[in-house]
Amino acid sequence: MSQAAWPTTAQIVTHLAVLGVTSTLADAVMQNEIDGVVADWERLTGYTPFLGETQDATRYYDPPAWSGTPDQIDLRNGYISVTSVTAGVTPDSAGTVLTVNEDYWLLPDAAPSDNRPYTRIAFSVLQGGPRRSIKVIGKRGYCSTIAEDVWNAVRDRVCSNLFKLESGALLVTGRLKQDKLEMESGNGQFDDRYQKLSLNYARVAFGGRQ
Repeated sequence: MSQAAWPTTAQIVTHLAVLGVTSTLADAVMQNEIDGVVADWERLTGYTPFLGETQDATRYYDPPAWSGTPDQIDLRNGYISVTSVTAGVTPDSAGTVLTVNEDYWLLPDAAPSDNRPYTRIAFSVLQGGPRRSIKVIGKRGYCSTIAEDVWNAVRDRVCSNLFKLESGALLVTGRLKQDKLEMESGNGQFDDRYQKLSLNYARVAFGGRQ
């Protein structure tokens, strides 16, 4: 089941208890660890933010001609939704608001049904003009809800890191057991499962496979 938000400190404490660990760390320390793992996940996947924004924001992009691709622009971080696209924006002109599925198309086509982001805009005609003259209003992010495998991977990474803080132990890659606890730990290395999963969600460079 997908999740609407990243793990909370209460959920981390609950999961640690299930694993047989009673945490004595302050909530602020736990939250800092959660934020750090989320930031790491975003770095690995190339999507910041990974969980989509909740409000529209305005951003500006170079016309396709500047990137050597005459009909498309790379949205870089991806969008879970796009409200409007305006071309020809300059200090002296508000530009022209384009019509979706007529003047431009959001790609990949199946992004919404696959809970994936739009990563490109394809235009029906060549879009020229100065840099940052394409205005896009929308919500950035990979997804509007977090897939269960991603949420669990982040939760487990946080729990593993917190266990190291609790125990003060220098852990080696492998499987650690303490009472009921049996979890993957990496001592500065990425757990194989966590790292391989991030590759499934990693951003593909513009011009690569979509």
